[in-house]
Amino acid sequence: DAFEAAIEGRREQRAASLRARQADLLLTATLPQHTLNQLMTGCAGELDEADSAAVFFADMKGFTAWSARRDAISVFKLLSRITEELDAAAARRSVVEKVKTVGDAYWAVCGLPEPVVDPADVILEFAIDALMTIANVRETDTTNWGDAVAFRIGVAVERCTGGILGTSRLSYEVVGPATDLAMFCEARGEPDRICATQLFYDSLSEISHVHPIPHPTAVTAHDNQPLLFLDLQPEKNGNEGSQLSSVSQCALPPPLMSSS
Repeated sequence: DAFEAAIEGRREQRAASLRARQADLLLTATLPQHTLNQLMTGCAGELDEADSAAVFFADMKGFTAWSARRDAISVFKLLSRITEELDAAAARRSVVEKVKTVGDAYWAVCGLPEPVVDPADVILEFAIDALMTIANVRETDTTNWGDAVAFRIGVAVERCTGGILGTSRLSYEVVGPATDLAMFCEARGEPDRICATQLFYDSLSEISHVHPIPHPTAVTAHDNQPLLFLDLQPEKNGNEGSQLSSVSQCALPPPLMSSS
């Protein structure tokens, strides 16, 4: 009896240890590691602040009309596929933190909760990945997807603050000028293009792969900062001055280091 009790006790310990590891993995997938460390040390109320962080905000142009013609399961499967691919792109750059998805919108930040060297460069590379992702989905799944929906992307670099909101179903939120400007750029953007503030472009350390085109009308609301479309430079095939009609034609930049 004592032996069996000991075996059962070990089984319970292993099961408890497995549940704890699963809970840790779930928390790690939900909140930034820096924020988890704050939770573990009783500092959950502390805010993270950055003088220069880059924010990415993307929304699917035409999604409402597209989803209205399909059943909910098909819509969910599409959103899941795109979100998983963007999550993987963020994971490849450990300094890109997904903030959240809101329906067909995807929101990410670089430089918060911890500072990063050249956050604008990292977010631009992530934005290029996003364009490639949705182009690939259109090309490989035309029957279900069609060609009516495309990403409209806004990026900005500015001050922002992050922290946990609420006490249940915890969410890490990022607020401030960087978020406001990225959303502003997205709302005034065009399908399959990256819209950025002038400050974002000026913050890039590598610009050889992008071609800035002034937005025809829009400026930021609070400081009249001009907006730009950051189109990707075409490969050298005699058409360098032309605007890209397909993301797949672009010459991608070399991968950026993910260490901060």
